[in-house]
Amino acid sequence: MEFLPFAAFLLVVMLIGFVLQQAQYVAHYWRAIYKPVFFEVEPTPSEEIREIWSEHVAALEPLGFRRVLEYRFTSFTAHAEYGVCLQRDSSGDFALFATSANMDTQVPVRVTLCSAFADGSVLQSAPGVVRILPGNPPGLESVAAGAGTYEVFVQRHEETVAARHTPRASIEAPELLRRIESSWRAYLEEQAREGRLEVLPERNGYAWNLRSAIRIHYAMYRYQRQVAAMAKEAERRRLREQQSESEESRSADGVAEDQTEATPPQVARVPVSLEAEFYRASEVQPVRAPSVALRLKLLFVTLVLGLISFSVLFDLELALVLLCILTIHEGGHFLAMRATGHENLSVFFLPFLGAAAMGTKQNASLRDSVVVLLAGPLPGLLAGLLLAQWIGLGRYRILDMMVVTAVLLNYLNLLPFVPLDGGRVVVHLLMSKHVYGRIVFQIIAALAFLVVGLLTKDPILFAFAFLAGAGLPTGIRQARTLADLMAHASRDEDGEENGRLAAMFHRLRELGLGTLPYVRKAQLIRSVRELQKAPDAGVEERVGWAAVYLTALVATPFWIYSTVLLHLGWFHR
Repeated sequence: MEFLPFAAFLLVVMLIGFVLQQAQYVAHYWRAIYKPVFFEVEPTPSEEIREIWSEHVAALEPLGFRRVLEYRFTSFTAHAEYGVCLQRDSSGDFALFATSANMDTQVPVRVTLCSAFADGSVLQSAPGVVRILPGNPPGLESVAAGAGTYEVFVQRHEETVAARHTPRASIEAPELLRRIESSWRAYLEEQAREGRLEVLPERNGYAWNLRSAIRIHYAMYRYQRQVAAMAKEAERRRLREQQSESEESRSADGVAEDQTEATPPQVARVPVSLEAEFYRASEVQPVRAPSVALRLKLLFVTLVLGLISFSVLFDLELALVLLCILTIHEGGHFLAMRATGHENLSVFFLPFLGAAAMGTKQNASLRDSVVVLLAGPLPGLLAGLLLAQWIGLGRYRILDMMVVTAVLLNYLNLLPFVPLDGGRVVVHLLMSKHVYGRIVFQIIAALAFLVVGLLTKDPILFAFAFLAGAGLPTGIRQARTLADLMAHASRDEDGEENGRLAAMFHRLRELGLGTLPYVRKAQLIRSVRELQKAPDAGVEERVGWAAVYLTALVATPFWIYSTVLLHLGWFHR
């Protein structure tokens, strides 16, 4: 086996995986439905949230800022932030500190300095990237002030205010919040007029078009990098201050310099109650489904890319045959999902890899899952074998190619290896609520691909073995975490919903995973909840579907032997 084909295929697969991941992020922004923001004054946040603010409030008090009110801000996507508003010496200068679960754990507070002007506008200064969304809200100018101490931050804000040459307005905090709220409402209407936002009257909201969603994803990526850099800089500054204090203490006490160890960083954490509230809001957040026209465009574009990619690997004739077989295979999945009540159905091709059919259904039964999985390989197998039996082989080259390709590809997909359809059937039948089930079959799949790759010296099989094995360490760690969360959640099944969610977020902190980004923690908890909600099927139902699967798995090779291999003379050479 040559190393170059193996490395090239592996590189292509990794590139496709990266593109699919970015497409998933873009789809998140495209599907989200945005509604006007609003403020709620004096919402009585928890003492934990107030404790997070206290350090920042104390840092601004020497600069003339005083706490005037607390608020709850509901964002475009119905997610809540709790904040405190400080005003500077009864002037039009304010500081807003907001805390949300969807923030970096080392920067749990977002700070914004605001100044109100006589023309009704507001100037905002923030340390990091400000322009994530396209355009600017009318009457609300946002600027980046850069990192630094609060003294430097306030000074830069004052310089920006002075450069405007506009008289300030002496207003109260509620009026400031009203101006910000009005600006964001006008922003949605303006973006809709310019075509960046699509109006959804049936959802009473707005949604970004594809180009805007891509731009927002890139801006969010830059923002997250800057937040991470700010967190590292804050930690380095904290360690320098700690080291300076330690040196002064050692000098005073006459202690040798190398006898003091640095203490671990103290990370300010968002309360688990807020993380649970944020998670609950995400569950009920409305999203839009792609239109039929958009799904057809996706199918056509990926079909062309698939044809080009397969033409690189094979001749054009075989590439067309592969596309035909894949269309029948994924069409079977598609029709089965439609028959079992799945929603948001779509089919698309994956260049160099194959195709996929996707759909969603809450709490799908064992019957639904197995039917959808078997509806892919079985129709292709039956079609190929019946075609060979009724028409016969050896007469037409293109027919022989179609039959052999359909039978081999679909039967291989029926084998009990994850992520093949057959492996997923076995997981549903035997280990639907066992978190280690997928890991077991992933190990079996990696070994199987490796052994067959060694026997055939096929670089593509080696690449599949590498990809299956490369994800095992992460998969095992995740399975261990999920098993712990499942056991922890089962002890609190009778508790209140928000309380159970908060308990799982708290358990993640006890496992040392509290510093993970909120999105990653939410994914773990979502996996646990899906496992908990998986319907329990009876033994008879499992045995029945297992018999169907095993019959297809065992009987098909004999049919292939008698119908295809003997007709082609493979065992008479």
